Amino acid sequence: MLRLIGENYSTKENLKFTPLDFVNISLINFYLNDHEGISKILYELISDTTSQEASLIAYQIAYEIADNENQGFIDRIINSIPIDTSEEKTKKRENLVKILSNKLRDDLYGNFLTKFS
Repeated sequence: MLRLIGENYSTKENLKFTPLDFVNISLINFYLNDHEGISKILYELISDTTSQEASLIAYQIAYEIADNENQGFIDRIINSIPIDTSEEKTKKRENLVKILSNKLRDDLYGNFLTKFS
C-alpha cells in the first residue's frame, strides 16, 4: 500500500509540492527501506536554487532520518546522493552528510558541554 502511495506521489507532474509533501514522501521511502528514493528527494531539494526553504526542508528530513535509522541505511543514502561540480550544491551536500552522519549534532553537543561545564 505504501509503495502505491509513493508511486502516486512521484508520478504527479507539474504539481507544486509543499514541504509536508516532501516529508511524507521521504517517510514513505524510509518505511519502504528505499535509500535511493530518499537521496533523490534530498538532492532535488538542495538543487532548488529558487528558495532557501527547500534546503532547510532537506536538512530537516536528514535530521529525522539520522535520529531514526541505522548507520548502514544512512551510509547508503549518503553514497546515493550525487556529487555535483557546483560549489553551492557541494556545500549543501556536505551539510547533508554532516547531518546524516550525526557529526553536526555531536559537534553542537560538544560545544555546548565545553561552554557550560
